[in-house]
Amino acid sequence: MADWTVDKTADQGFAIPWSGEKMTVMKRTVDFSVDANNLVQNGVMSLFKLPAGCTVLYAGIKVITIDADITDVDLGLYTEAADTITAVDIDGYGDGLTLATAAYVNDPDAAYNSAGASAGHVLAADSYFTIKNIDANTIDGAKVEFIVVAVDL
Repeated sequence: MADWTVDKTADQGFAIPWSGEKMTVMKRTVDFSVDANNLVQNGVMSLFKLPAGCTVLYAGIKVITIDADITDVDLGLYTEAADTITAVDIDGYGDGLTLATAAYVNDPDAAYNSAGASAGHVLAADSYFTIKNIDANTIDGAKVEFIVVAVDL
């Protein structure tokens, strides 16, 4: 797995952290124009750790700076062990979202019930909320804020 400059430290970037609270709002901004954050075709970047037993109520992005390559991305779930990421559901939270427009973007068709869930929407195991570059071009110009609202059941 690549060494991204995105810090996944507990509570880093959390508007409301997991601290015994039932709901959390996670936000993280990634500047893909920083060389270390460039995301090549089919590249995957982990953004937030989602604990087992939670469900995602909303997932989306705010495109602050567009990417000139009009790059489309998926938002999904992966597991991570021994520096290897394994797909659980690569587009469960967003399928083909565009970075071509400076706006809030989400997938209104996302059911938020990915393959890594059981009993409806509850995550069966710790997972990572991720972005995957599904475009032929490298994401190297966008600045994007990722937003996840989740509840601990």
